[in-house]
Amino acid sequence: MEMMADADEQDLASELMVKFIGEDGVDAGGLRRELFSLVFEKTPLLDRNTFSNEACSLQHGEYIILGKLVSLTFIYGHPGLKTLHQTIIKYILNEKTPTTEIPLADVQNATVLRAIDTIQKASSKEEYMEAAIETSDLLERSGFNKPLTQDSSQSAVYTVKEYHIFYRCFGHIRQFMDGLKLHGVLDIMILHHQEATQFLGEATALTAEVKAGSAQL
Repeated sequence: MEMMADADEQDLASELMVKFIGEDGVDAGGLRRELFSLVFEKTPLLDRNTFSNEACSLQHGEYIILGKLVSLTFIYGHPGLKTLHQTIIKYILNEKTPTTEIPLADVQNATVLRAIDTIQKASSKEEYMEAAIETSDLLERSGFNKPLTQDSSQSAVYTVKEYHIFYRCFGHIRQFMDGLKLHGVLDIMILHHQEATQFLGEATALTAEVKAGSAQL
């Protein structure tokens, strides 16, 4: 990531060759793919299927660097980032905010899941008041400003899920999109919507058509 931060677009137009310290062998593509996979696995900028809410990293433009790295993996034929939630991917490719409810199974943060469980288990006025107090910080950050009641609990859960997956990291997503513009990759992804969706969010290889388009950059 530090190397990416110091490199300009001309540097990143050169073929990337990888050599691991203490290991022999010439990079014919395998070492490069392994490096990309290790970076994706270890980076603190990703929080399972969404982005980490790292204010310092956002301030230093590190999500732009991550986007540039993903652009390179796209061009070099890496299997893909394979992690982002469909809500984020739809915004990246269409710039449309969430329009459908996010399934609870898609929320992979233990703190958020505990808060949702607390809200959903409440059944009396007293329990809803206790749940509101216990989850007040998250509800406030999510933008939910109604009294927590039986009638509003479903809306509260919906809002919390949207906030965790998408809205809390909106600035991070925008930086990531700026990074994807490296060598015109974001435009290619928008043109090849299905392949890009699979590349960013599911385990799959790029189609030959997309690879060909990337190779012409």
